[in-house]
Amino acid sequence: MKPAVRSKASKPLEGATETIAASVPSALVKEVREHVGKGEFSRFVAQALRRELVRLNRAKFVADFEAEFGPLDKKAVDRARRAIRSE
Repeated sequence: MKPAVRSKASKPLEGATETIAASVPSALVKEVREHVGKGEFSRFVAQALRRELVRLNRAKFVADFEAEFGPLDKKAVDRARRAIRSE
């Protein structure tokens, strides 16, 4: 079993690993490899998948909230965005 992969962007990626096959555009693979270096491609992909899951879960949370309570207040959302960006 491979050791856990640590992610600065989210919680640690733990547990057993699995080798998968995925079709990815060659140009994208090349660009990622230029940024991450040898041996870090899998970590980069795992972190990207984790971020995408967080994004999808966040979108579902907002949709569920709006279904129950109505649309979010645009001014409140804008204030929250500004606060997050200023941190």
